[in-house]
Amino acid sequence: MVRGKGALRHHDDTQITAERNAEILTRAFADLTNAGKQGHRLDLIVPVNSFALADSEGVTAIVGAFRRLGAEHRGAVIAELYQFPSPLTLDFLDRI
Repeated sequence: MVRGKGALRHHDDTQITAERNAEILTRAFADLTNAGKQGHRLDLIVPVNSFALADSEGVTAIVGAFRRLGAEHRGAVIAELYQFPSPLTLDFLDRI
């Protein structure tokens, strides 16, 4: 089993990275929603691989995961972007 950010790492395919990130975000957001229904107030830091945001299809997958989260919980989510390409170019930053 891969845990932590290793589960979200980019290897070669941007779309696979985005889909894997969106799937894990969806699960985390479901857990956050369930905790809220049980009366818990939590903040959730979620890692998002920068490569998942490198093209429009990836952005669509990630934004879709965030849209499935109810508005009442969105303020509790802190997104942490990680695994940037080396060298990090302004072109890449512009895409994300």
